[in-house]
Amino acid sequence: MISPLSIKVIGTVFLIALAFLPPKPDTISRAVEERESSTLNEIMDSPVKRAHVICQYANRNAVENLGFNSRDIYSIDNNYMAWETETAIGVIFEDEEKEPVLEYFSPTRINACPGNNDVQESYLELNPDQPISVGKEKQNFARYGEVEVKVLSYRE
Repeated sequence: MISPLSIKVIGTVFLIALAFLPPKPDTISRAVEERESSTLNEIMDSPVKRAHVICQYANRNAVENLGFNSRDIYSIDNNYMAWETETAIGVIFEDEEKEPVLEYFSPTRINACPGNNDVQESYLELNPDQPISVGKEKQNFARYGEVEVKVLSYRE
C-alpha cells in the first residue's frame, strides 16, 4: 500500500519536473491550422522584432544565443523525444519587456523544417512581415501510419 506521504512526494517530484518543461503556446499552430498563408506580425499579439526556425536536434547553446530562454528549449537533457522530433518557431518581440516565445509543433501536425532538418533551415531568421506558406504532405509514422502534415515554407 502506498502511504499518503509517498503520494505527496511523487506529486511534488512530478510538479518540479513539469516546471522544467517548455510551455506549449499555440498561437502559431492555430494560425497554421486555419490559414494557407500569414505573417508572424499578423499572427502574434505584439510586433515581432525577429523570429527563427528551430529544427530537430537543435543545439541548446545556439538557441540561447538567438535570445531564447534555456527553460523553453527542448534538449537531450530535458525532453529528448521532443528534441529529436519536434520543430519550432521562436519569436522575439520588439517590446523587450515581453518574453520571447518558442512554439514547438508535434511532428504529426506541423513541420517547420521542410528540408528535413537541413542545416540551411535550422536557425533560419524569418522576416516577421514575410508570408509563411502552409502546404500539406503525407508522412508515415510508425505509431500512426500515414498522416497529412502541414509543412511551412518561408520562400518569397
